[in-house]
Amino acid sequence: MILSILKHTNLSFKQKHCIFILYFVFTLSFLSAQKTPTDSIKDRIFDKNLSDSIRAVNIIAYSFSWPRPPFNEMIPILDEGFKLTTKSKLHHLSRQILSQKIMYYVSNNRGIEAFSFCQEMIRLGESDSNLETIANGYYLRGFIFLNYGMQAKAIAEEKKSLELYVKSGNKKEIANANYLIAWYSFNFKDYQASLKGFTDAYNYEIKNKNPSKSTLGEYSGWLGNTYSALKKFDSAVYYKRQSIYYFNEAKDRFGYADGYRYLGNIYRNMKLYDSALVNYKISYSLFEKLNSKDRMWLIQYFTAETYATLKDYKKSAHELDELLDTIHGSHDLLSLELGTKLASKVYEKNNEYKKAIDCYKRYIVYKDSSEKTSQQGALTELDAKLKFEQEETLFKIKQAEKDANVAREREKQILIRNFFIGGFVIMTLFLIVIFRNYKQKKKANQLLEVQKNEIETQKKEIQDSINYAQNIQKAVLPETKDIEKHFKELFILYKPKDVVSGDFFWFSETKENILLAAADCTGHGVPGAFMSMIGSYELNNSVLERGIIQPSRILSYINISLKLRLKQNELQTKNKDGMDIVLCSFDKEKKQLQYAGANRPLFIIRNNEAIEVAPTKSAIGGHTEDSFEFNNTTIPLETGDCVYMYTDGYADQFGGEKNKKLTTKNFKNLLKSIAEKPMGDQYRILEDYFYKWKGHFDQLDDILVIGIRV
Repeated sequence: MILSILKHTNLSFKQKHCIFILYFVFTLSFLSAQKTPTDSIKDRIFDKNLSDSIRAVNIIAYSFSWPRPPFNEMIPILDEGFKLTTKSKLHHLSRQILSQKIMYYVSNNRGIEAFSFCQEMIRLGESDSNLETIANGYYLRGFIFLNYGMQAKAIAEEKKSLELYVKSGNKKEIANANYLIAWYSFNFKDYQASLKGFTDAYNYEIKNKNPSKSTLGEYSGWLGNTYSALKKFDSAVYYKRQSIYYFNEAKDRFGYADGYRYLGNIYRNMKLYDSALVNYKISYSLFEKLNSKDRMWLIQYFTAETYATLKDYKKSAHELDELLDTIHGSHDLLSLELGTKLASKVYEKNNEYKKAIDCYKRYIVYKDSSEKTSQQGALTELDAKLKFEQEETLFKIKQAEKDANVAREREKQILIRNFFIGGFVIMTLFLIVIFRNYKQKKKANQLLEVQKNEIETQKKEIQDSINYAQNIQKAVLPETKDIEKHFKELFILYKPKDVVSGDFFWFSETKENILLAAADCTGHGVPGAFMSMIGSYELNNSVLERGIIQPSRILSYINISLKLRLKQNELQTKNKDGMDIVLCSFDKEKKQLQYAGANRPLFIIRNNEAIEVAPTKSAIGGHTEDSFEFNNTTIPLETGDCVYMYTDGYADQFGGEKNKKLTTKNFKNLLKSIAEKPMGDQYRILEDYFYKWKGHFDQLDDILVIGIRV
């Protein structure tokens, strides 16, 4: 939709709204842009032997011709057309000519004058009780008010428009009006009002028989932004992921890329800086492919700001070096002001004092220029408000006069029958347009069929490759029967989100000990699967090649080896992938286990009592230093103990009646409630409960739960 396109342009706020009005007015007209030669159209406009209706239709067609006729030429022609249609009572043509007149005035930065034509649009709708025409008038008035920074008035106009669209039953326009009211409210920081509007718009769209994926991406994305502003981050993450999904389905590469940027901002607000940086990295890569310099600059700024928050001033300075090179010569004062302000602070912390002083001087210059521009804008806005108030007062006076004229004109309508001739001509033209569109659509469908076949072939090749990768991953995972030999009872609930998984389980046997692990690598799908293969290899290497059997020492070893393998210690790399893991070493003779965990706890249920062993709060790889040591805990075991090792996928699943996260607390309570049952029954209960909880929602992450009865 047009809102999504305008959001990703480099135009100013005022220019974006002007373009949107042009688009909206364009859709009001039932005529499409004809390919009729311009000279031929102009001849029919000035041929007084033709009927008023035919001349009016040609005036509308000429206003749509390309290149656009200049303002000073087109306005007198539109005025002549409006006189012709008004005289002949051709109100449906009058509305279209007036819409085109508004288009021309707004596109030439004469919004105040266009406002009076919106009033005329409302009067036309009232004259023949056309609710949608009246609604369109208020709809356009709202845009013009917002164009001059008058947000409260803009919201009031759109609410009037919404009421009329509800009465007319136009569901599509109801959704659009709700969306605009919500968008205005969001920018006015009235987040409760914006939440209601975005929710209503989303619900209207999703109930359509053929909902637009791009529109759903736009609506769910703004729901995510609103929940983030309200600090309801779980809902914010959910709707932002929904937005990314819809944009991907719609093949909207820009919306898809921007979704990851917004998701990074939400994680940053949650202080989950590693997740924020991962999403910024994804977004930057996607925008780089689109060659979107402004978005790449913005993401680099957020990345630099995040590193500064983490007090990693060296990396922040590195990002700012590139960022400041990118914006040299830019006329965007806000970009220059923000970039130099952050750079002055970061360079100072990084002991680059000369660069810090230089950036601070530039920041002061840009800040002064920005303040002057804001002051000039405020004066322009005040002048516009005064002119609008004068315009509304004059409109009320003129409205009374026009109402009297309308009453007299209605008496004359009985004598006019030429309308039928004009209607016949218009219908003929309309049928011609439909026939031409049908032929073009038929050709387009044939082309789409060819493209569809090509895409399906490519999709099959990709799917076959992923399925083969699944066979490889299954071969790397240990056989469950080999693990079952060493334990009284055991279950492994393993459900990848995609064909291949970023979660994996690992098993190794020494003379004295049995080693078992559950790991969660960065990402899922193919990227996660690559990480799981590397993780499994490094675990095998630590035990079989290096002879390390103590869990904490194994984690310390693979922290170093994983970083070396991914080249994470090199300055130029941006790879911060890693994994969370729970690792246990069982000594059956001594009847005890040793545990070490990287961000993943160990959960034991003994005699209906829960024992939770906290992990070391650091991941394997990524930002964890090479010298970092993980805690090692020795735990005596008793007969009947149930030991549970799991990743975060099960507890993080959204679902239930209220579409909320299951949560770790509820997951642990579930384990406690089934601990006395046989392990086979526990597996089935956990599986059934997960699918009932998930319902019709998508699985959000890979799932791995291991249960052992001693």
